[in-house]
Amino acid sequence: MPFEDLSGTAQSAMITRGLADEVISNIAKFKEIVVVAGETTNRPSAAGDSPAYALEGRVRFEGDKLRLGIRLIQQSDGSVVWANNYDESLQAHKIIELQEKAAAAVATAVAQPYGVVFQANATQFTKSTPTIGNHMRAPWPITAIAAIQHLPAAGEVVIFDRSWCNRPGVQRVMGFCTEEKARRFLELAPRFEAAMIESGIVLLKYFLDVSEEEQERRFRQRIDDPLRQWKLSPMDIESYRRWWDFTRAYDEMIRMTDTDYAPWWIVPSNDKKRARINCISHMLSSIPYERVKFAEPELGKRQKRPDDYVADNHVRRTVPDVI
Repeated sequence: MPFEDLSGTAQSAMITRGLADEVISNIAKFKEIVVVAGETTNRPSAAGDSPAYALEGRVRFEGDKLRLGIRLIQQSDGSVVWANNYDESLQAHKIIELQEKAAAAVATAVAQPYGVVFQANATQFTKSTPTIGNHMRAPWPITAIAAIQHLPAAGEVVIFDRSWCNRPGVQRVMGFCTEEKARRFLELAPRFEAAMIESGIVLLKYFLDVSEEEQERRFRQRIDDPLRQWKLSPMDIESYRRWWDFTRAYDEMIRMTDTDYAPWWIVPSNDKKRARINCISHMLSSIPYERVKFAEPELGKRQKRPDDYVADNHVRRTVPDVI
């Protein structure tokens, strides 16, 4: 389900993830429909069939409005089965309503060929004809589904920056997911991580922790410094205003997903340089590796300046030295 983010902000990314997750949850209620994948339109199902539909969308922020465009594509011939555009205010409850409304419309369009009528408050839909099992029944977050295709092969290292546990943190506090879905994530995450480790993956989870005072110092520095102002997002402002809501959410996230096989490692990060060195050192000490021997190259002898070389006298433009 590729969504083209035309705003490039953390908020728009979370909105599209929440919408895609809502669509998956709705479609997974149909026994007749197999949900193959979250963020890919070309992944074969367990039976070897290509997906019947691809969901595409665009998100754009214009002032205090959110503009969302969605298309449901028939994979066999590329035709547009259903499409719609939505405009909504950026209030949290309005965004949730928009996600639910758009997801219900998509589920209705997908279910129609199967003779099933979608009802938003139902938990499961069936019809009288024989059915097939669901590939995905649990309301697993779309970010985790997408993460599977990016997991490392032998000898590879993959880093997920903050997105690994967005569901019980930012999405939960900001109202981009329901409390039920956040708690379901917290229940399922340790099982998913256990399966990864059993497959031979080394999983390291780091939580960079800063104090209230240090967060405020950094934010005020970004406000005052024109070179840093781009780093201060609307979501950062919310994290400042709702410090204790986020603290309570992250406390529960760590408590419920911290296990002996996949523990959270807390990195005190008031001092950025110290935090980086400590984190890198711990990571390297936790991964078995062999030092690669350096093959020292021979520079050889530099050629002499040719006797017939004449320096070019063309006027060249030089970048001014400001330091």
